[in-house]
Formats: sequence, structure tokens, C-alpha cells
Amino acid sequence: LILLAAAREAGCYDAARFNTKGLLAEACISNLFLVVDGALRTPDILTGLLPGVIRGVLLDTIEIGVTACSLDDLTRAEAVYLTNTSHGVLPVEWLSYGGVRTRLQSAEHPVMEKMQVTLKAQADAKAVDL
Repeated sequence: LILLAAAREAGCYDAARFNTKGLLAEACISNLFLVVDGALRTPDILTGLLPGVIRGVLLDTIEIGVTACSLDDLTRAEAVYLTNTSHGVLPVEWLSYGGVRTRLQSAEHPVMEKMQVTLKAQADAKAVDL
């Protein structure tokens, strides 16, 4: 919670978390997806991340590389997305690191629509009466 509080104080929604080996694991309250070199990726569960329901749905339904992700991957990503059950998929507009803010085109990237359409289709398929 300290990391999240620091991120919020700096004007950010969430903060990236790295494991003891320096590999990107997750954000404080979200799973992370990156588009690097045109490919959608998410960190491997072996990094110590919590797997996440939305992450699982996306992994089961669209092509996503599960791989080790580094700080370099994060800082050179074309697009970055946060996912959790509260907000679904959120595009990251700005990436702040080391006092430098980088504008991303996550909302405009074609992957965004693909992720949202996939989640909506899954939700519609599992809708129930209550």
C-alpha cells in the first residue's frame, strides 16, 4: 500500500511492481499487459504476481505472450494496459519513470478494442438472471 500511496501522491493511478530479480510482475492493484515490438505480452506467473481473473480470461481467449518482462520492456512499450475485476481493461496514457513522463498511445492501439470486445463477449456468454 505504501507504493500505491506514493504513486497516487505523484498523480498516478497505480505503480509497477518488480520482483527481487528485477522482473516486472504486476501493478499494485492490477495485472499488466504490454505491447512490445507489436506483440501483446504479460509477465509470467513465476515472477510472483497474483494471476487475476481478467488476466486469466484474456489468456484463455486471445494470443498473449507470457514472458519475463523487464523495466526496458515497460519503458519502450507501445502500449500498456492495467486489468482487474473492478475496472476491466484500462489503457495507460502516461508512463512516469525516473522523473520522465512518456505519452503512450494505449487507448488508440488496436489491442485495446480487442481486449474490451473479448471481455464483453465473455461476460455476455456468462450472464445469468438473479
